[in-house]
Amino acid sequence: MNQLLEEKQRLQLQVERLQKNGTLDALYQEENRMLSEIYETALKWSTNQLLIAFLNDLATELSEQQLPQLLKQTSYYFALLTDQHYQKVTLDNGLIHAVSKDEDFAIYELSTGTKDQLIMATRFAYLFMQKERSISPVIIDDGWLHYDSKRKENLAKLLSDFGKNYQVICLSSDQEMMNYYRSFNQSVIKF
Repeated sequence: MNQLLEEKQRLQLQVERLQKNGTLDALYQEENRMLSEIYETALKWSTNQLLIAFLNDLATELSEQQLPQLLKQTSYYFALLTDQHYQKVTLDNGLIHAVSKDEDFAIYELSTGTKDQLIMATRFAYLFMQKERSISPVIIDDGWLHYDSKRKENLAKLLSDFGKNYQVICLSSDQEMMNYYRSFNQSVIKF
């Protein structure tokens, strides 16, 4: 008990000294500033958590609405790129599948060139879905590295079709692609 009383007196003397030299007031001010900062940070954090939840809900709703449209447009472009060999693109258990007349292939079962075509079809389908927004020109720089002649011709068809509604600029040194563009009445500018 005596030790506790001595400790209490010692602390009271220390507080009186801190009050006299102004340190205690400065510490109280620092405490209030820190409490205010904690409050503001907690408020920002809770606001951000609500925004994250809202944006996640919105993204989920939009993806559920837009995914069928994206797959439909991807299927259209993929069929165009593969000369109608594949008619449909599906998403099963988070895995993309390409469906032909007779078979269903997971994306990893496709050849490198066909995967490139599927990725190209998906990109153009996404851009197509942005038709309500004003998008800048689509610029492609030799995006057909794994394509044979038939694939290049089909890509030129897709670009011609897509180019009816959007400006497409292809940068290439591939003479064969330039010939295909000309065959689809696309302008070719040589530099």
